Amino acid sequence: TPAIVFTYEYLNNTVIEKKDGNSFRTFTITNGNLTNVEQINYGYVKIENVWVGNQIIGKKEYVFSDYDNTENLLKGKFYINGAFFNAFSNNNYRKMVINYYAFVNNQYVLNDYSTLDFNFGYDSNNISNLFEYKN
Repeated sequence: TPAIVFTYEYLNNTVIEKKDGNSFRTFTITNGNLTNVEQINYGYVKIENVWVGNQIIGKKEYVFSDYDNTENLLKGKFYINGAFFNAFSNNNYRKMVINYYAFVNNQYVLNDYSTLDFNFGYDSNNISNLFEYKN
């Protein structure tokens, strides 16, 4: 199978990620922290009784909020499995909402959502308990 090619375009506070030339995800950064990721989903759609591939079928939207004021030790560590979104922010988010949309009649329609709240404390050095580190 051929390799999937990802490219990134940086425009002010927005990062556009393309997958094999198609817009895949758009990252929005506000005040140094990632606040929104919109991921476009592609698939097959029946158009005039013919199945056509590579069509927009929906999107997934990640909304990050309730940032703390402490240093995010994962900033810039894009290569750590599970830390990709964290790597874009100066601080640590404590809330994430994921919205799932279908693409119907050329507009996005909310199908479902989930909410995650992260309640972590801080150590005596004001470092989030999300991390384990050595001084």
